[in-house]
Amino acid sequence: MLVTIGRGKNAYILDTGVLEKNTTDYILQEANNLGLQFETNEENKIVFPADLKSQKELLSYLADEIYKGRLSDDVYLTNSKRSLK
Repeated sequence: MLVTIGRGKNAYILDTGVLEKNTTDYILQEANNLGLQFETNEENKIVFPADLKSQKELLSYLADEIYKGRLSDDVYLTNSKRSLK
């Protein structure tokens, strides 16, 4: 089931190069600002979670689908990739 859920997000993450453009520490810091916690291993690499809910959360975060509202500070999960610019 995860393969189906994450296929598009995995492709987006790879295509945008988010893991190459950002350090693990920066990714974790920004996730923490949104109230998200991800585990790392001894090599300071993000560990893919075992449970489905955490997997979806990690993939959604890395695919820029979780964000904080600039005016309300509420955290949102989006279902759209439409750019306004």
